[in-house]
Amino acid sequence: AVAYVFQRPLTTALLDASAPAAALAWGGLYAALRAVSMQLMVYVRVKERAAYTVGTQSLELLVQLSLIAYVLLQGNADLTTVVRIMALTSLISPLVYLIGPASRVFTRPAWTQLSPMLVYGLPLLLSAAAGIILNVGDRYMVNLWYSAADVGTFGFASRISSTLNMLLIQGVTAAYGIVGLKSITAGRNDLQRRTIRHMAALYCWAALVISLASHDGLTVLIEYFRVDASYREAVPLVFWMCLGSVFFGLSQLVINSLVAAKKSRTISVVVVGSATLNLALNAVFIPWLGPIGAAYTTVISYAVFLLWSAIRVFQLEGISYRWERVI
Repeated sequence: AVAYVFQRPLTTALLDASAPAAALAWGGLYAALRAVSMQLMVYVRVKERAAYTVGTQSLELLVQLSLIAYVLLQGNADLTTVVRIMALTSLISPLVYLIGPASRVFTRPAWTQLSPMLVYGLPLLLSAAAGIILNVGDRYMVNLWYSAADVGTFGFASRISSTLNMLLIQGVTAAYGIVGLKSITAGRNDLQRRTIRHMAALYCWAALVISLASHDGLTVLIEYFRVDASYREAVPLVFWMCLGSVFFGLSQLVINSLVAAKKSRTISVVVVGSATLNLALNAVFIPWLGPIGAAYTTVISYAVFLLWSAIRVFQLEGISYRWERVI
């Protein structure tokens, strides 16, 4: 509703005055439907229906990409059309979940749980807003001091490094969000320590591979797929942004202990504090060093996020992660 009512000022502030405002309105609907879908997906995952979850998400993605490819091939696509397709196809997952395992979610409301849910959930709203700043605020700050070409270079490096998050970190985080919470609730903290130790090694190796392959991969894109050669400037940023993703991925595993302990206020303080640090460092590093300064602040901010989360877990729950073994 906010995106629809304030579509023009939000479009001007977030994108550009020439960007179509309707795209942001449809984007708001897409975000709302995805939020509903994510809540239903968590319910289905708790029921350990992994195949149902994967099948539902794959169906939605297949329909979405097929329709976008069709309108692109027809030559009639613009930004608003693409976002509209994304919004409408995002109805698929909630409907499939409600027809299947989540069919009783809305038929048996637990009104007595409303107050505890609000007490737990409201701090997380602030955390979510701060998380957006932590994740994408650096791009807007690069745009304040540098040209669109520099923003494009930074964004391209971000997309390359995001393959680590997309192919590995998201899957591990989603799986551990169920298995890990159950083990922590049962008092078995050894699983979390082993998971963090093993994932630290795996994430770091993956980050190294992506960083080393980025130069050759970009060369192939430039020579055979007509990608602009100026994007070579993104290569030095990739390693640092991948390293930031490593710290982010590990922090998501550590945060599970705070989630299990229902410490939503602590989570909010850690996320807001890390986002504030990110903004302050960006204000210093970006004018001084350029886009690579934003990459440095990403690493520092996520490292602080991870360390701060681990310290709070140790203080509140007495869980030590034996960082000497992780390192």
